[in-house]
Amino acid sequence: MAEIRRQPIKINMLGAFSMEYDGNVLTDEKSRTKQVWLLLKYLLTNRHREVTTEELVDILWEDGIDNPNNALKNLVYRLRNLLDAVGRGENGEYIINKRGICRWNNQIECIIDIEELEKAYINAENDPTAENYNDVIQLYRGDFLASFSYEKWVVPLAVKYKNIFFDSVNKCCEILKKDGRYEEIDLVASKAAKIDPFVESSHIAKMRALFAMDKKKEAMAYYEYVNDLFYSELGVIPSEELRSIYNEIVRGVKAIEADILNIKEDLREKPEGDGIHGAFYCEYEVFKSVYRREARTLERSGQSIFVALFTVSSASGGGLSQDKNEQMMELLRDVLVGSLRRGDVVSRYSPSQYIVMLPTVTYENSDIIVKRIRKAFSEVYKGSVVTLECKVTPIEPAV
Repeated sequence: MAEIRRQPIKINMLGAFSMEYDGNVLTDEKSRTKQVWLLLKYLLTNRHREVTTEELVDILWEDGIDNPNNALKNLVYRLRNLLDAVGRGENGEYIINKRGICRWNNQIECIIDIEELEKAYINAENDPTAENYNDVIQLYRGDFLASFSYEKWVVPLAVKYKNIFFDSVNKCCEILKKDGRYEEIDLVASKAAKIDPFVESSHIAKMRALFAMDKKKEAMAYYEYVNDLFYSELGVIPSEELRSIYNEIVRGVKAIEADILNIKEDLREKPEGDGIHGAFYCEYEVFKSVYRREARTLERSGQSIFVALFTVSSASGGGLSQDKNEQMMELLRDVLVGSLRRGDVVSRYSPSQYIVMLPTVTYENSDIIVKRIRKAFSEVYKGSVVTLECKVTPIEPAV
């Protein structure tokens, strides 16, 4: 009789967990048996060593459990039944549990993505080509055991594999850049940005690639997306390096010949509706530039300029939910822009604060303005959950 050749079991631990054998796929998406899956994933991760009963008990039951040996035997029994759904190989049970040792049966051939990732990374480090690093990149489909990311033993491994991925992305992009392969950089950087949108190196690589391919307007639009993402999710602005690339791109776009009338039209503020009303709202970087310009002219002009910081906070002293905070900040922005003069400048300083520049007013006038803002805000928000605080200080002349 001819020997039946068995396929290896394919196991994915990066991103969504799955086991596949002979067309059968097992996932943990709808299962409620957390402890069974935890046991399986721990044994697979440590399949090249023997795991003691004591170690497993500490992993599975951090708060302790009565009769841990029986509890573990029962869990192994349930895991074996679960794995039967994949199909049993010719080498017997998947799990070996005897004499105080529990381990995965390595006689059963497996292809596990984290092991393939490490092999590919070692190969790329030994032979650093874009193709070899791209092999690593393609193997990474998401965080290690993402559905169990809260487990203490998972965290350092998740960091390890993500670092491997982003190191490969950076090195691959550097090699591609030397060869002028910018379209490939765009693809690699786009995947990295989807994996973790808050790693700036991917955005930098993508913007540089778009710029090099003469897709300047696309690069500028991408920067605006990143800027909005960082501000709305983290309350910060992109790094100086990313902003410098953006400024470089802007200069490139403006490098074409233009006469003064075209430039004037480009500079002109475009009114909304029936004209320009209320205060000038701008990004914080623009606000800083306006502030510094005004500080330079104060000593010569003799004017007084005040800066007011408006803060939305919880009346109870606790934190506001993200949705509630954003709702209040939108209301406050409308109040500030609508209640202030056209010469006043407004910008969002933090997730819960707006900063306002009030030129040509006295301290007494600034106090009146603040009271007017408070009143207007209380008219549009009639609840008692949120309070609006304000601090006012004069701008000091630049020296």
